[in-house]
Amino acid sequence: MGSARVPVMAALSAALFLTACGGAGDKPRLPSAPGPAPDTRAPLETGGEVAARIADILSRTDSLLATRVHGQRRELPPEVAVLPDPLAPPELERHEFRFGAECVSTSCSLTAVGDAGEASAGGVPDGFALRDLGWVTQASSAWASRHGITLLEAQADVLEPAPDTPDMRSLGAWMRHSGFVFSHAQTVDDGWETVWRYGLAGGDLSETRPGPLEDFDLVWRGVMIGSSAHGYLPLQGDAVLTYEAGDGSVDAVFSDIYDLENRRPHSVPRVRFDNVPVRVDGTFDAGVPGNRIAGGFYGPGHLESVGVMEQLGIVGSFGALRQEGR
Repeated sequence: MGSARVPVMAALSAALFLTACGGAGDKPRLPSAPGPAPDTRAPLETGGEVAARIADILSRTDSLLATRVHGQRRELPPEVAVLPDPLAPPELERHEFRFGAECVSTSCSLTAVGDAGEASAGGVPDGFALRDLGWVTQASSAWASRHGITLLEAQADVLEPAPDTPDMRSLGAWMRHSGFVFSHAQTVDDGWETVWRYGLAGGDLSETRPGPLEDFDLVWRGVMIGSSAHGYLPLQGDAVLTYEAGDGSVDAVFSDIYDLENRRPHSVPRVRFDNVPVRVDGTFDAGVPGNRIAGGFYGPGHLESVGVMEQLGIVGSFGALRQEGR
């Protein structure tokens, strides 16, 4: 089995090029995200409008956050080179794996949990960097908007995905100072199919805590996107962050979580993290693997908040805008 790992964004760029040239054929291997949750509005911007400002935001970005990487591997029969539907019922045994993520500044390193090291042969990267956060390209399409945030989708299909050109699907958003994304990827290499998913977030940190405002709590409202940690199941929900100036902590609530695949409320409709301490630089995190949140406040005046989360079998990323009058 090969053992080379590849940068995710470099692979995505190559795959997008192949897609533009018709390399994906008539059978995309990873389906597009289904339509958005009810009450979600039409996009407020185009993919091109968002892509035009990414380089400037990335040049100011000093913070990168990542979830754990969750995935599955299965060995393909000798006569099968590429399966037509990687998300079909698992007729072949799937082996779950996880990689822990540790982020410092604008880079995140990944470490195999248990025997997950074998998955690295299938293209799971060593880590993430700003190029992975800068996933939006001119090929990205506007998908929907929620609470003033336009969600974009990027797709990359290749006929026979390999570690250097994986199939990928990404859904996320870039605001004015920060962005967040949730991605699902697949490779086929040396008779093994590997699928994995993860969330990223980051941007230009405010570098201070939000301040008190006439004794009111401050509120940020936005959207979360993600999946089941144990298999690809696209999810969308609302995100509300409330900063309590008195003790310098934030409460994060993710509600109305909707199963986009089956078009119904998810079995876990709401998760929350309470009394998460906010550091003096505006970042916050709390919890343990499997029940953790990490995020921060971004832009002048703490206009935005983005982060990543995992709880009750849900793994995802989120972004929110500060509400006027708060």
